[in-house]
Amino acid sequence: MGSLARFILRGPGQAALVAATALTLSVAFPPIVWLSNAAIALFIMRFGLKPSVPMMLISVLGASLLSWAVFGHALLGAISAAVFWLPIVLVASVLRTTVSLELSTLSCVALAIAVVLLSYAILGDPTVFWEGLLRANPQLNELLAQSTQQGGVDLLESFAKLATGILATGVLLNTLAGLYLGRYWQALQFQPGGFHEAFISFKLGKSVIAAVLLVCVLGFYSGTGLGFAIAMPLVFLLTIQGLAVVHGVAAARQWPKVILVSVYLALLVPHVVVLICVLAMVDAWFDLRARAQRS
Repeated sequence: MGSLARFILRGPGQAALVAATALTLSVAFPPIVWLSNAAIALFIMRFGLKPSVPMMLISVLGASLLSWAVFGHALLGAISAAVFWLPIVLVASVLRTTVSLELSTLSCVALAIAVVLLSYAILGDPTVFWEGLLRANPQLNELLAQSTQQGGVDLLESFAKLATGILATGVLLNTLAGLYLGRYWQALQFQPGGFHEAFISFKLGKSVIAAVLLVCVLGFYSGTGLGFAIAMPLVFLLTIQGLAVVHGVAAARQWPKVILVSVYLALLVPHVVVLICVLAMVDAWFDLRARAQRS
């Protein structure tokens, strides 16, 4: 990772090469887009937004050429660059300006919610759009219909209601993963251990946690697609703080890394995500990390 970060920082051409190549490869393995976003974030955090413009132009050109060479469609690369890189450019600029992991994370969540609101402004009711899109796929439609008959729940309608929130949370995940990885690379080069210290001290504050909790409760109990779509990125935000608590307590108690790995694997279970969110809320009032350090 350190050698890749040094290569990216050598100049706009090197950063653009990593960003464009990773973006193209992400078609085969989507998480690779995090490397692409991280390359953009690292360059912006190091050199600033204005000096990064040539790198961005080269990156878009490179992504378009690679997309044309691999898929035969240059426009696909340009569109992918706009979709994935515009959010990371904005939040990386916020992190460079504020030097605050909390504010840059909140700005990323705000972008995800903006995606939700924009979807409703353009499509009216995105649920209708997603339902039509799902029904247009015969194989998927048949599979969901069979599952509905077996479980008694209309999975197609349920998924259509959640699709906008899932899309917004996906944007949040890809952008935040790239931002954090880029910040980690920056710390490796100029401030060893800096990202770890920033993450384990990640705190949103009582007022933010209370507001997030209120919006989540109202969103989920509203039963509407808009309520779910807004609540889902906020649950992701609570999960980030909860994981910061886990990392902070693990560092204070010197727990083995296998425990952290187990926690991340357990996040695949929805009930564990709820527990992590509860942990974030408890920490806001009782400062579990400080208690772990004192003990």
